[in-house]
Amino acid sequence: MDVQVEDKGKCRKAVNIKVPAADVDEEIKRVVNYFRQNASLPGFRKGRAPELRIRSHFSKDILKEVREVLMAKSYRAALEQEKLKIEHLLEMKEGEVQDGEPFELDLEMDTRPDITLPKYMGIALQREVVEVTDEQLEEASVAFRKQYARFEDLEDPRPLAIGDLAQVNYTATIDGKPIKDISPASEAMGERKKFWVRMDENAFLPEFRDGLQGVEVGGSTTITATFPDSFADEVLRGQTAEYVVEVIAIRERKIPEMDEAFVEQVGEESVEALMVKLREDLDRQVKQEQDNKLRHEVTEFLLAHAEFELPESVLSMETQNRIRNIVRQTSMSGEAKESIEGHKDEIFMNAEAEATKILRLRYMLLAVAEAEGIEVSENELESEVQRMATMYGIPADELKKVLEQNKTMDDVKLDVLSRKTVELLFENADIKD
Repeated sequence: MDVQVEDKGKCRKAVNIKVPAADVDEEIKRVVNYFRQNASLPGFRKGRAPELRIRSHFSKDILKEVREVLMAKSYRAALEQEKLKIEHLLEMKEGEVQDGEPFELDLEMDTRPDITLPKYMGIALQREVVEVTDEQLEEASVAFRKQYARFEDLEDPRPLAIGDLAQVNYTATIDGKPIKDISPASEAMGERKKFWVRMDENAFLPEFRDGLQGVEVGGSTTITATFPDSFADEVLRGQTAEYVVEVIAIRERKIPEMDEAFVEQVGEESVEALMVKLREDLDRQVKQEQDNKLRHEVTEFLLAHAEFELPESVLSMETQNRIRNIVRQTSMSGEAKESIEGHKDEIFMNAEAEATKILRLRYMLLAVAEAEGIEVSENELESEVQRMATMYGIPADELKKVLEQNKTMDDVKLDVLSRKTVELLFENADIKD
């Protein structure tokens, strides 16, 4: 098989594939024989009809089958032979299938960029020295005691406030249609009864925390919520839903005092001993925050060496995703549609710049992962799905089904691969305190 690749710039390739006539004839013979053995032809038993009669009677079906097989085989073989890492197939033109003639296939595609990696092991990093303050220790004490807080029914009726636990009934629609009609896989996002909602950063949806403030038991309110681009159900991503919410119960959080009774409850010897442990925990937390900053510096190092062009089609799609995000966030902030229209050039420039950064980092991490043989196991993928399911408050099996239906499991796998790659570079960095 002869493959000719023409570089058309910006990761775009024109590929001409020519399958030898002998291979075409062999494939025709195979398909004709299959039809002869399996197809019914009046006046003949299966497998007994003359080859010429089979070819004449089923000519269109035979040529279609041969063409599809040749296209699939030659396409895969060409990608492997030329080591083409395709990102987006833009055009495919196939030739005619004829006895004794070669078969041609012309492709135009965007491929992953060719990347020359810098020396990425031993990246020089500087860790900032940060001391834990008494104020931070007191905040940690409160946060620790909150873990042992109990939610109790209100002694005196009052409206919902931040930190409470609200039991609600809700129904949701998008443009007047129930969510279950738009996406059956996410029916639970559209209606629930006696559902408990935390009035904090772990709220069912972020808009619920603020939207429910001030509502009393027996009261109702309407909350507008937009599903993020990272939402598991691709059908709902970016969609804005209207939730009608009825509050049926309120519980408030009771935080225990830091005293001997509490210390005994958590199994510590004294208040002083517990505070020492809390300080040690804070020290570890500060170190973790510093480590995360250093991980970010690892990605900045890669971006500083990402000097390559991006596939136009991929950049265009990612830019459009960023534009939708910017417009949605701007709209949610209350800015008028006319104002957004007036800044469309600026929005496009910002979106393209953000998309460029995202894609360059993605390709750099992929290149490092391939160079180091980093892969994502099935167990790691399952763990990530479980983590996401916990975050969204839905069963892992349900989330997995949605991801598979929407064909976004590869995106999840890519996220895990990227994090593993950054971690490898961080662990092998030259870090000075």
